[in-house]
Amino acid sequence: GCLQTPAHERRPGANPYLVSPASFFYVVKYPPDVAFWALTMAGNLFLLALFGAVPVRVARRLTLLLDFGTTALFFYIAHMLLVFLLAGVLVALFGHDTGVTDPMNPDDSQGIDNLFGYFGTWALALLALWPVCRLYSRFKSGKPADSLWWFF
Repeated sequence: GCLQTPAHERRPGANPYLVSPASFFYVVKYPPDVAFWALTMAGNLFLLALFGAVPVRVARRLTLLLDFGTTALFFYIAHMLLVFLLAGVLVALFGHDTGVTDPMNPDDSQGIDNLFGYFGTWALALLALWPVCRLYSRFKSGKPADSLWWFF
């Protein structure tokens, strides 16, 4: 089968999805997989219930979440632009040959596989976009309820 982990090599005759906890939670995003949809939907509903249980007086102090939450589509588009614009620079500065070819450019195997570099880039992107999202949220709140700006 396509599910191959070290746990499967140790127990080849066992059910491939029950060999280890990692194999139980193995989901595939592409091609679309029902398990991926169900796992991500369960996670989203859990977070929705968790944030819904937060009292209003506490929620008002979570300005970071409110700023990104009120500008979700804007943040998504802005972070994609920021990451794509900085990707070449970051790979040039911190990248090395990972041995994994890029599907879009098979001749290139440069990348960043450092976990601290990944999450550091993620945190810097969040910090860079927070004031922009905050300004956009204030701009959007000044528009009438039927304005197209509320979609973004």
